[in-house]
Amino acid sequence: MSETGEKGSGVDVRAIRRSLMDVVEAVERLTMARVALHDTSGFLNRVGLLMPGDKALTHHDCAFCQHVRDLSGGRAQCIHSDLEEGLHQARQAGKPVWRRCHAGIWELAVPVLFEEKVVALFFLGQARIRGREETPNLDALRMLGSKDETAMAQYRALPQADGEMMERGALLLQLALQEVLHGCTDSVVRTHLLQSEYSLANQAIQLLHSQIEQGTSVGALAEMLYVSPASLSRAFRREMGVSLRDYMDRMRFGLACRLLREGRQSVGVVGTNAGFRDTSTFLHWFRRRAGCTPLEYRESQGDQNAQRMPGGSRAHIDYVVRAQAYLQENFRGEVRVATLAEHLNITPDHLARVFKQQTGETIRQALLRMRLDAAKEELLQSRVSIGRIAQETGFSTESAFANRFRKRFGMSPGEFRRADMKIREAEEKQL
Repeated sequence: MSETGEKGSGVDVRAIRRSLMDVVEAVERLTMARVALHDTSGFLNRVGLLMPGDKALTHHDCAFCQHVRDLSGGRAQCIHSDLEEGLHQARQAGKPVWRRCHAGIWELAVPVLFEEKVVALFFLGQARIRGREETPNLDALRMLGSKDETAMAQYRALPQADGEMMERGALLLQLALQEVLHGCTDSVVRTHLLQSEYSLANQAIQLLHSQIEQGTSVGALAEMLYVSPASLSRAFRREMGVSLRDYMDRMRFGLACRLLREGRQSVGVVGTNAGFRDTSTFLHWFRRRAGCTPLEYRESQGDQNAQRMPGGSRAHIDYVVRAQAYLQENFRGEVRVATLAEHLNITPDHLARVFKQQTGETIRQALLRMRLDAAKEELLQSRVSIGRIAQETGFSTESAFANRFRKRFGMSPGEFRRADMKIREAEEKQL
């Protein structure tokens, strides 16, 4: 969707977004509580009312909630509490409803309705509420490994809010976002909420990136997109050339492998964060996909890195592995070799020599490869503009991106995208 909405609709998305953010900020100032918004239908993201940088708005990001999410199994319990229990309570009430989350925080769950369906969900809270129990659920937090003194310190640091004022703010939030929906023309809303099959695959992929850790299913995605599971599956295969279940499997496998390589979480927690409800299911699934257990995979990574980089000392190999991880995490922004070297506690010249010796490419070449690979995937999997893809994958200008892309792949980004569309059209005709 363009910044001014669907063609002919006259909807100014930028103005609506500014108005929505103004309401959120006003409610937060008025109540001393904080807002977290879950785009349960994907509508707000698709029309540009929510952006990738809105992390503070779309997460419970206070210090107490961050502490709970960092506990072993805490993230999974937060997701279950918000998007299963909280969403169910809001759907049942159809209006702002008080609830206490698994960690003991009181908050208001605020459903946003369109044609009697919940299309978004606000939480107003992350505060201590006067007149309600002012202690966290220490028993539940102990089971996750939290220490009482740490949990209480984080809890006491929360601002204190008035419950009656929060109820007024919750109603204002609900009305504001429902006005956003009704302010759009019927054709715009129905295009994005009640759905045609156009671009269903891209919409499903956007939702998957936010839902994959919750163990979402094809049926759950279809419900969010207001289509039947069969229609979604057919549209996804037609647009992407693979089944939706296979795509979800690949995403989970990639996430699990990354978490295992990072080595900070137990195998059980990795399974939970990759969307599995129990460890035994995760172990069986991972062995079938990788040919080894998760623990064997984790232990093999050091040896595999050494095999890929022969002739170097263990210290040199460690520098390169850490440098590659840093580049992978930061390639979408500005990356300086001097900053990377400082991060690794090594001189820039020494790092450059070791990296080239062990990998066969310079740091700049590795950075460019990562950016171009990410851009290529974006061109294949989304309809985002080429200029925006260039910006989001770390290129200074669209022309610089186009030149680098043509040199690597032999065609411009636009030609690459059009060629892919022709291939998909030809495959669709054969179905």
